[in-house]
Amino acid sequence: MPDTASTNQQRLTQLKAFYTEGAPNDRGYTLVDLWTKPDSWLERSHMFIQWMFPLTTASSGNIYAPILDEPTIQFLRSNAEAQDNLVRSFVRFCGLLGLQIKDTEQGPQLAIADNFLERKTDWFTFDSHNNARITRVLTSLSLLGRDDLARVLFDGLLAVMADEPGCGIGEYAVERWRAAIW
Repeated sequence: MPDTASTNQQRLTQLKAFYTEGAPNDRGYTLVDLWTKPDSWLERSHMFIQWMFPLTTASSGNIYAPILDEPTIQFLRSNAEAQDNLVRSFVRFCGLLGLQIKDTEQGPQLAIADNFLERKTDWFTFDSHNNARITRVLTSLSLLGRDDLARVLFDGLLAVMADEPGCGIGEYAVERWRAAIW
C-alpha cells in the first residue's frame, strides 16, 4: 500500500510547479492547456478542477488530486506567479459558466458573457455538478487569499440568479456557496 502522506507531498510539489513553472498536472496538462480547452471539454472533464482550484479536503471525484496543507497554502498565497495564475484560472472558470469579469468604478464585477445562453443549460437552469464546482472555486479562492474574487463570484451569481429568467439553482447550492466564503 502506498504511503499516502508522501504521495500527497509529491502531488503538492507538482501543484506548486503547475501553478508557478508551467509544469503539467497528473494528467499531463499545464494551466495554459486547461485555460485554452473548449468549454465542451471542460464540461465533460471532472479531473481539471481539483488542480486549478485545490482544497484542504480529498476530492471524491479525483483520488489523485493534491490535498492542500498549510505550507502549500502559504506558498501559493505569497507567490506572485501563483496568484496571477489563480486569477487567470478564475476568469477561465467564469467563462465556462458563460460569465465574465468586468472592471467597473466599484471594482470588478461578474457579468453575462456572449456565451451565456449556450452555457447556462449546463448549470443555470437546474442543479448540476457545476454547483459543486462553484463551491470548490469559492472555497479555494478563499483559502488561497482571494476573498475579493470569491465575493465577486458569489455576489455576481446571486445577481444573475435574480435578473436572469429560468434559474433552476436551488437554495441548497446557494447555502453551500455562502458557507464557502464565510
